[in-house]
Amino acid sequence: MATKIKFEGHNPYQRYFSYLASLVGRHCDAGQPDGNMNTFTSTLRWLHTKEFRWFVMNDDNRNADGLALRRRYEELTGEAVGPENLCGLINASLFEVIIGCASRLSFFLGGNLDGDDRAGAFWMIMGNLKLDKRPDKIWNNYDGDFGQGPDYETIVSNLILRRFDVRGNGSMFPLRYPPGDPCTAEIWMQMNWYAHEILDPDEAFRSQ
Repeated sequence: MATKIKFEGHNPYQRYFSYLASLVGRHCDAGQPDGNMNTFTSTLRWLHTKEFRWFVMNDDNRNADGLALRRRYEELTGEAVGPENLCGLINASLFEVIIGCASRLSFFLGGNLDGDDRAGAFWMIMGNLKLDKRPDKIWNNYDGDFGQGPDYETIVSNLILRRFDVRGNGSMFPLRYPPGDPCTAEIWMQMNWYAHEILDPDEAFRSQ
């Protein structure tokens, strides 16, 4: 019988979050003057409270990818997680969905579905959404006003309701040369367009 893995935390919610965070890391850069990395645990926890919803055909597949992480966690740990452990979330959280998209994107770009390639793709998506602007040191000093900077609630609302501009800004996969309407394209198609621009930018330009 395979040995079960145990993740840090005092309850199923905390342990499952620790598992998710282990898939992508809790930092996205080392660009600080003192050489320290920004950590984003608070942002990831917040994102894990936001439920994914969809209005375009086939985007339910992205929800399924997110929910698959719960099954993988149960396989690894022997501990099941469900809505009762996840703030009542029946659908996948946005954190789960973005991890799932990062795995797919890393594969499209020639990397692996796991490990550093997935983590890099995850933080690329977070940067596209501008959800990498509020490190833990800002959350820790929160006094009721985050001051200047992107409004995270608006960002998530725009993502869910597909309030994108013609180039897909506001989505996970903004484009320089969109071959179609990002507002109506399923996430899978947006991801394909985005990967194509990265892998063959000249062809993406010529196709316009």
